[in-house]
Amino acid sequence: MLGNLESKLSYEEIASKLRESQHHPSSACDGSVANNQGTFGWSMKLKNGTTIIEGSGPAYGLPMDSYRAEAYGKCSILQFLFLLREYYDLTLAPMQVYCDNEALVETVNKAREQSRPNPNPNQWIQIQPFLTSFCGA
Repeated sequence: MLGNLESKLSYEEIASKLRESQHHPSSACDGSVANNQGTFGWSMKLKNGTTIIEGSGPAYGLPMDSYRAEAYGKCSILQFLFLLREYYDLTLAPMQVYCDNEALVETVNKAREQSRPNPNPNQWIQIQPFLTSFCGA
């Protein structure tokens, strides 16, 4: 899920920056499909525009569509944050995670509001990992 990571800082420095709210970290992800093969990419930046880490990789599953590829990107960001949080015992500053797939954003927001998982297996399976880790769903 993490695919390829290109860190601009050491992981310890990244953890320090993400711990401090004055840096206002944000992330953006994107996914694409060509010839039924999906890929994703993401970037994490500080308020001053400094990129601290980027990730990319393949998205798996059939049928491959932009929703699935975007979900891989968002899950990859959140998996990175989860592992960093666990390793450095962090309390993370609030972070915006941007995604241009409106359907994915709506599904995540709706799922966060539910008291139990929606049994729609296709969408739930794609978003469940980061909802469980970060939203307590």
